[in-house]
Amino acid sequence: MSEGIWNREELYEKVWTKPVTKVAKEYGYSDVAIAKICRKLKVPLPGRGYWAKITNGHSVPRTPLPRLKEQIVVARSEPVAPREEEDLTASLHPEDRAEFARIDELAAKGIFSFETVKSSLRHPLILAARDALKHGDVDERKIIRPPYRSTALNIRVSKDNIDRALEFFSKVITIAGLQGGDVKVVKSEYDVRTEFVAYDHSVTIEVSETAHQKYLENPPPQIPGKYVYVRTFKGKPIEYVPTRQLTLEIGTYGKGLRRTWKENSRQTLEGLFPEIILTLLKACVLRRRDWLKEQAEAEARRRREAEWAQLRPKVQEEERRVLQLEQAAENWAKAKRIREYVLAAIEVKKQAGEELGPDTPLGIWAAWALQQADRLDPLTKSPPSILDRKKELPPEPNRSWR
Repeated sequence: MSEGIWNREELYEKVWTKPVTKVAKEYGYSDVAIAKICRKLKVPLPGRGYWAKITNGHSVPRTPLPRLKEQIVVARSEPVAPREEEDLTASLHPEDRAEFARIDELAAKGIFSFETVKSSLRHPLILAARDALKHGDVDERKIIRPPYRSTALNIRVSKDNIDRALEFFSKVITIAGLQGGDVKVVKSEYDVRTEFVAYDHSVTIEVSETAHQKYLENPPPQIPGKYVYVRTFKGKPIEYVPTRQLTLEIGTYGKGLRRTWKENSRQTLEGLFPEIILTLLKACVLRRRDWLKEQAEAEARRRREAEWAQLRPKVQEEERRVLQLEQAAENWAKAKRIREYVLAAIEVKKQAGEELGPDTPLGIWAAWALQQADRLDPLTKSPPSILDRKKELPPEPNRSWR
């Protein structure tokens, strides 16, 4: 490729030698960008199922590169940043990186091609979904909704797309089984969801159809005595018309994988089937890693809690002993101050000429005060006191005003 512009012949050779996804990675662009460049340069792309047939040994002729009356020049801008999934792969756990590589290898072999995967239209989930859609209500967008709380696959499409959606899901079920997984419908208190299960973990999956507004040139007339509701937009009568284009959405929990695939004039869900399956499998790998991480964190938390359970009574006992020591030291200091105070009081009274003896008021008070000091002193045996009988007294009556 010449510097600054795209080489048409070189690009043609590459897109017919390897899938566009690989060509895109080689150039540092997205596959959508490469497809747009090919359209601008009038470079034909392989049709749906081409690579699956090549993988199975079939010889499929190329669409020739058409000649141009005038040369088309398309400038080559700076390539887009690597896809988030590539950044994700670099940060993966080694076991998950190896699993991603295995999944990529399966995809490269064409195992996930829509044309090569067998349908499972007699699968119980498919039969139940068909019955639910048959008896479902059609909303204002002409989209069928299964009966409320029906345990059917998450399919929300118009009548014309039921068979397509069921066949698509049937092949998802087949792939899940081939990879040792499953597709199941889970009913909870709040919703009913469809889950793709692989590696013992699941990712939600849903197929829906969009509808667009269409202005009504001839809205239904009003019938006398009966109100006919007509939806309007900006004052004009409208109706919803299903686009027949499907959208698939999965729950990847924000892990850097694609979540939504929308059909347009250039691509269908059937053509995107390999990428969808690849993403579903990788999402389940990431869910497994999240679960393992949660289990490790839960085990570490249990160990910490067990350690805390043993540590807490030891800490509490130590706190009790320290508090007891501090209280004893405080009481000892109080007893010391009381004794010093008693001696000082006696000395003052003696200097004042007051008589001191066991039966004198000063002697009786000094004996009583020293007993209180002994009661506080943890190093001295506590003498009896009338305060020891305080616990015998009943509670005092409440004398508050009423």
